[in-house]
Amino acid sequence: MVVSRILAVLGIAIGFSLLGCNSVGPKQEITEYDAIVDSALAAHEANVFPSLQAAIDSVPENREITEPYRILLKAGVYHERVVIQKANLLIEGEGADASRIEYDLYAGIARKYHRKNWGTAGSATVTINAENVTLKNLTIENTFDYLANDALPKGDAKRVRHSQGVALHLDEGTDKILLEGVTLAGYQDTLFANGKRAWIRNATISGNVDFIFGPGQVLIEDSTIISRKRGKSFKPGQIQGHITAPSTNIDTPFGLIFKNCKLQREDGVADQSHSLGRPWHPTTTFPDGRYADPDAIGYALYVNCYMDAHIIEYGWESMGGTARDGTKSMVFTPADSRFYELSSRGPGAKKHDVRKALEDPGMLTELENAFFSGWIN
Repeated sequence: MVVSRILAVLGIAIGFSLLGCNSVGPKQEITEYDAIVDSALAAHEANVFPSLQAAIDSVPENREITEPYRILLKAGVYHERVVIQKANLLIEGEGADASRIEYDLYAGIARKYHRKNWGTAGSATVTINAENVTLKNLTIENTFDYLANDALPKGDAKRVRHSQGVALHLDEGTDKILLEGVTLAGYQDTLFANGKRAWIRNATISGNVDFIFGPGQVLIEDSTIISRKRGKSFKPGQIQGHITAPSTNIDTPFGLIFKNCKLQREDGVADQSHSLGRPWHPTTTFPDGRYADPDAIGYALYVNCYMDAHIIEYGWESMGGTARDGTKSMVFTPADSRFYELSSRGPGAKKHDVRKALEDPGMLTELENAFFSGWIN
């Protein structure tokens, strides 16, 4: 299948192949918006709002859906927690360096912000729980001072135990989410993919521990993935971070796919210090107890990606989980996960028994068809 068009609002033509390159036509600039967000405003004016949340809240509930409701996020820093629960929106900034949404919640204090009292999900700077939402040309950042907290010794009374801080949470009700030219910045758990399909293009995503994670289906292409340093010290050869922690259900054919991406690092991040990912089996309540979900057989695939030397030689890492007796004694390994590579290159692309190649490249066409089915024709 070749994708001949993207959502009409983008105004670009794309030929899609997981192995090939995209052909991108000229962009059609949008000159009219339904609402404008301007941080310089002190109060609401007609269709102009001082905060993004106010603009989203103003979107009519029962509007006729003929095209997305378009919101322009003017240049500025918006210190707010944003929840998007209205479908068919386009939110466009004036550039990732210009239009910035930031907030500083962390999991230890964020349970009250989530309907199921999940601290990690509640910490998100931006939460989307709707379909057909497009974000363009802006930055979303969780600004909790993870590094300062990470540097504190374990016995320090000031040290926060649950320090996960999500930048973007794609909640259970998300599908057909598009991010174009967006920067997602954080440290631990930057992007929580907890819904269905999201397509991320020409983006920058940064973090250090499990910073792209969850059960969702996410295609990330032509993007830069930056591994960030930690606050505490490590001995040479110790693992300092993990790019992914997928928890894809075994009945879901794919999870996290990286295509034509660059895996880079901040200054100070050592060689052989970060893995491509590890398998997350979330602790889940079942009729016979609460333990690691055995059906969360994580899926991650890197296709034609450049990998810098911070990627460990054996690629993937194991991850602990909760046993049926309540102890953290379970160990889930890459061998029992759906972790694959195809055409990796760069100093971090090594041959190793743990690093499984995608044996049948023809499967990529099936993944492509499944990902875009009912979305882009």
